Amino acid sequence: MSAITIRQISTADVDAFRQVRLEALRCEPASYASTHDEWASLPIEAWQRRLNDPVFVAFHNGEPVGLMGLLREAPARSAHRATIVMVYVRKILRGSGIAKDLLDTVENYARGIGVTQLELTVSVENPVATSFYQREGFIEVGRIPDWFIHEGKGVDDVLMVRRVAHSSCPSARGPSSSLLAAPSK
Repeated sequence: MSAITIRQISTADVDAFRQVRLEALRCEPASYASTHDEWASLPIEAWQRRLNDPVFVAFHNGEPVGLMGLLREAPARSAHRATIVMVYVRKILRGSGIAKDLLDTVENYARGIGVTQLELTVSVENPVATSFYQREGFIEVGRIPDWFIHEGKGVDDVLMVRRVAHSSCPSARGPSSSLLAAPSK
């Protein structure tokens, strides 16, 4: 496989963001509460505002092929938490390690801003993604019935959580049973 680069994008990269986000919504409509039409109709200023929160894009030979965003909780007492959003890797590149590289990049960024807990939701209809998150140390902490309606059918989401390691080794997360315990100092 040719070179993959992952970087946090800025408003200067809004076209790449728009391209990969619309691809995700078009190719995997049952995986997102948002729709392609909703996002396609947004003015460029709305896309740029979305980049006020960190968004990371994987590029394959300069073309955007993967995406992961991070939304940190705003209240001071919840600022240790952040939600991973907009996760996508182009289908032909799945299984190549891009999702893990995106997740590692986002985790490193989160750690750097003091986040100690990552959260996400994933559709129950996406067992491959659920398995990926479990392999990466996320645990299921609940389910949200009818998170969104797709083609007239309620789609449940699984709420998953993982503590962020603060050791010098990013993969040092400890056993899954201690994931929600206070991080060691």
